[in-house]
Formats: sequence, C-alpha cells, structure tokens
Amino acid sequence: MSDDGSRPAPIIPYALACALDDMPTAREALATVVRLADADRIALDNIRELRAALRAIRNVVEELAPPGILQPEEALTPEPMLEAEELIKGIRAIAAAALRP
Repeated sequence: MSDDGSRPAPIIPYALACALDDMPTAREALATVVRLADADRIALDNIRELRAALRAIRNVVEELAPPGILQPEEALTPEPMLEAEELIKGIRAIAAAALRP
C-alpha cells in the first residue's frame, strides 16, 4: 500500500516497466546471437583464407627470390601485415634481380 493507504504501491517502477517494454523478445535476442555467431564464423573463414593466400604467395616468392631474402615463416608472428611486408621485400628483390643486366 502507499503511504496514505489509498492504493497499493507499484511493484515495478514506471521507468523500469517502460524499459522492459522496449527490450527485445527472446526470439529477437536469439536471432541477434545467431547473427553474431554467423559473423564470427565468417570472420574466421576470411582469416583462414587470408592466411592460405599469403602462404601461396610466399611459396612463389621463395621460389623466385634470391635465397635467404625472406625470414623463415616460423620467425614471423601471425600478423598478416608483417607477412605482407616480408612478401613485399621478396617481390622487390625479384624485380631488382630481373632488372640487372
């Protein structure tokens, strides 16, 4: 009851009740979780494909570049940009060797 005894006090404050009305349903929340899981799966697939592409490029660069121009793959961190920088170094060495008389 309220302080003056005229009516019962609300169990849930009005602001909380309004917030609950704006909350997603369980179905909507589940759909959001599924979308996020799909996005994570897609991101992981993209990272795997990126690593495979860099590995394929590395194989060709190692075949064509002067020996020892690239750091061993094991020496690099799994950061794609560092791998790309190594590959660029190898490609430049290939180009420089091709331009020599």
